[in-house]
Formats: sequence, structure tokens, C-alpha cells
Amino acid sequence: MPFMGATDAIPGPTPTPVIHTLIVDDSESVRQRIEAFIQDWGSIKVVGTATNGDEAFAKVLALRPDLVLMDIDMPVMDGINATQKIKQLTHPPRVIVVSLAPPSLVRAVLKAGADAYCEKHRMHETLGNHIRTLFPNVKGLCANPSEQAQSDESR
Repeated sequence: MPFMGATDAIPGPTPTPVIHTLIVDDSESVRQRIEAFIQDWGSIKVVGTATNGDEAFAKVLALRPDLVLMDIDMPVMDGINATQKIKQLTHPPRVIVVSLAPPSLVRAVLKAGADAYCEKHRMHETLGNHIRTLFPNVKGLCANPSEQAQSDESR
């Protein structure tokens, strides 16, 4: 499915689409860490947060994000059921699961329709690659700090 695009644009000579993102985790500190990690990448705008899968589904309907960063283990509705429900929408957002889960739950969430899985403790290494893979036409996505340092050294 092509990038649905957002109405916001990064200021500059050529407007760049922005990936509207919803962060879903029952831990406030994790939500804040994820937001702090991605906020300076450019082309990503956090449009909301949710604390469980039920709230996430309601916010997907209300906010129409392009990307959902979803935990698995949450109260009310877990990330597996929320992902499955979200992916049944006519134009669902991309879902990257950011969690610490055993292989059986990883398989279950991918089967439910998640586009990618990223371990929380490896988020700094892998999340940027997942986002760039899912949104290849979005320019201006800054690499994560370790990737940026490698890019700077190769110039």
C-alpha cells in the first residue's frame, strides 16, 4: 500500500511528507523514551499516545496515523488483538511492534498483521531501519544516532 501521506510538511524548498505516529505502551516512561528517541529524526510527528490496545484502536480511528508503534503486553487489550483489529480497517496504518516478548508472541503479533517487530532493548539499533523500509518514499528521515555517526564518518 503506498504511503497515504500527511498534510503536514517539513519547512523547506520541497515539502516532505510527515509520518504521523501513534505510540502505544502502558508504561509512561517507555512512551516518553520512544518519543524522545524519534522526535529529532525529521519527517516523523507523534500525533498521540495510548496506554492499551483498546485506546489505541480508538485513537487510530480518530487520528488516522500513518504508523503505530505498539507494545504487546498491555492491560484491557493487548498489542496482538489491537494489531489484528487495526489491520482489519480499510486503510490501516503500518504497525511496528516495539516490545520484549518471547518468540511465540512475536510470531502471533506478526501473524496478526504487524509489519515489523523491534525489541525494546535494540530499538536504537533497528527502529530507524524498519521505518525507512516501510516508508521508502519519505525523505528526510534522519538515521538514529549510531547510524548517523557512521554516515558522517564515511563522508
